[in-house]
Amino acid sequence: MQPNASASNAGKRALVYLVLALALIWTLFPIYWVVVTSLKSNAELAASTPSLLPLQPVLDGYRTVIERGIPRMALNSVIVAVGTTIVSLALAVPGSYGLTRLGLPRRIGTPLALAIGFALIFPAIAIVVPMFQLAVRLGIYDQLGTLILLNVPFNAAFALWVLRTVWMDIPRNIEEAALLDGDTRFTAFRRVLLPAMLPSLIAVAVLVFIFTWNEFLFALIFSTSPRAMTLPIGIAAQVPQHELSWQIVAAAGTVALVPVVAATVLLQRYLVRGLTFGMAK
Repeated sequence: MQPNASASNAGKRALVYLVLALALIWTLFPIYWVVVTSLKSNAELAASTPSLLPLQPVLDGYRTVIERGIPRMALNSVIVAVGTTIVSLALAVPGSYGLTRLGLPRRIGTPLALAIGFALIFPAIAIVVPMFQLAVRLGIYDQLGTLILLNVPFNAAFALWVLRTVWMDIPRNIEEAALLDGDTRFTAFRRVLLPAMLPSLIAVAVLVFIFTWNEFLFALIFSTSPRAMTLPIGIAAQVPQHELSWQIVAAAGTVALVPVVAATVLLQRYLVRGLTFGMAK
């Protein structure tokens, strides 16, 4: 029976590895193809048989996107994404703590949690027109700060909803022990609770950054000049009505991939720990 059991386990492992390999190829091949396309010449892109590697790599696409102001748009996206992430977490961390640790009455806590959940599914396009009119009247149209203010409510609601479940998974006796030792609620939060939830906090921060980095609707409506135009709008602007150059579009797309991939790779350990927090129970 043991050889049969070993063979069965080996077959299951091989099947799991095969599924994971297929999923990895399915996920990474489009990214690989964008990068390869950005390095191909126009002659290679026009060939009837596409090649998996550029025969003669060129950087013409990157030179063109630099000339068209893509680096400035990428910087705008970084400012908006980082600003949105900081403000969203600054609101979500104490908000989620209050919902779970301050003993709110059920008649208040439950409707409030449902309202936050509703904000996650609320269509952003429903408020674009009134917010546009308000921004024009206040004179804050076409500014990066306006994009941050527009992105914060949705991302703060997402961060608060996720961190609320994180607080539920952290035992209350840890905080109570710190309070018995003489800590105030704030020092107990800073010294004990914050380190415990740090992986989840970093994971949520990365997700909020990615959501804001890829945001298109608000950036399209509320920014028209290069001083406030973000990278997704800049990439869309590389697709004219005539003479589409896939080399240029792929180069701009590759620029957009770099910060997201770098953040994911550098913070991978925190992402895995943060997103799986509490699952062991």
